[in-house]
Amino acid sequence: MQCKRSQVEDWNSQGERSYQRTGTRTARGHIKGLELAQREVKYKDNYHYRLNNGCDRCRVAADIVRQALEIVGINNTGNVNTRQTTRFMNANQLDEMTDFKTLDVSNVKEMVKQYQRVAGATALGIRVQNNLQGLIWYARDKERRGLTVDVAVLNEDILIEAREDYQMYLKDYEDGKSAELEKFNEKSDFADWDDSVTETLGRKMGAFQAPMDYLVRETQPAGFVPRNPKEALKYALPFLGRKYEKDNSLLFSMLNVAVLNTPAWTYVNAFKTTLDGRAAMTALRNHYDGDASNNKKLVKYQNIVAHSEYHSERTATWETISTNLVRAYQWLELRKGQTYTDEVKVMKLASMIKVGGNAALGISVELMRTASPQRLCASPYLHHNSY
Repeated sequence: MQCKRSQVEDWNSQGERSYQRTGTRTARGHIKGLELAQREVKYKDNYHYRLNNGCDRCRVAADIVRQALEIVGINNTGNVNTRQTTRFMNANQLDEMTDFKTLDVSNVKEMVKQYQRVAGATALGIRVQNNLQGLIWYARDKERRGLTVDVAVLNEDILIEAREDYQMYLKDYEDGKSAELEKFNEKSDFADWDDSVTETLGRKMGAFQAPMDYLVRETQPAGFVPRNPKEALKYALPFLGRKYEKDNSLLFSMLNVAVLNTPAWTYVNAFKTTLDGRAAMTALRNHYDGDASNNKKLVKYQNIVAHSEYHSERTATWETISTNLVRAYQWLELRKGQTYTDEVKVMKLASMIKVGGNAALGISVELMRTASPQRLCASPYLHHNSY
């Protein structure tokens, strides 16, 4: 049997086809669709009718919602028409799992009140309310990744973890409210400024209720595997839709402020009509970090790795030299695929120390040359900063 929701869709579809042919919306199909759509209001308040007379798809969808609510902690036993899960669904007009993605976690208290008001039910406990918050956040997270909720793998631990993610989001949202991009300086290393942009956007929450650094992510090679859930979300968010457009225009505004009154403004201003922040950032990268710039940096960082030396704090601090060396390793690995093993890095560190007359330091250097990297942390001399 076809349910009323399916009938509305069918009649409206017929009406739209008639409109395409005749140019008028007075076709019988469209009128019938409007009539049924108006009757849908009463229909949504009659859950028992839909349950007993709806289509198989609707009944299956409702059963899945009941299973999810059972995991939340709402009782799902007894006659299907009078179950606690059914009454909760009826009170809050929940038909299928996709309805949860339209809710906000902050709606939970009102949903419980509505359940008590309509169904005359007792209050739901804190644990159940917390799990319901987790379910809503979990459903919204799946939706932004383009995935569906699979109740077969859902359990209370997942809901608890989802609620914890939501609590973390609230904190990150507050912390990132005032985040602004570092002012662009053409005399500074563009890669450093690029990193600061990514770091700042990673602290600022966008329309997807996720860090905005997904907007400036770089294309990864085939077979790329995210290192953690946060990085997985970063590469799962789409570059389309209303939420993306909202984030993208905000990024444009932030970039416009960061490059104002600098030579870089030209490359950002080119996208003022489209407010395309991602394209503006790509233009900056192509100009300041393109092939020509990268070739210069390749020589620069290879020289740092090959020729860095530490003589004393007076000539150049240990912190400065070691930081430059780490940055060189990172750039060569990320941009050019040149990797260095821990053993090679340790030997380089040992060879760059050119300090005489310090017995303690000499012991540490000798240890670095002979010991494995895992044993080096045992040496108290390696953390001494006074030479």
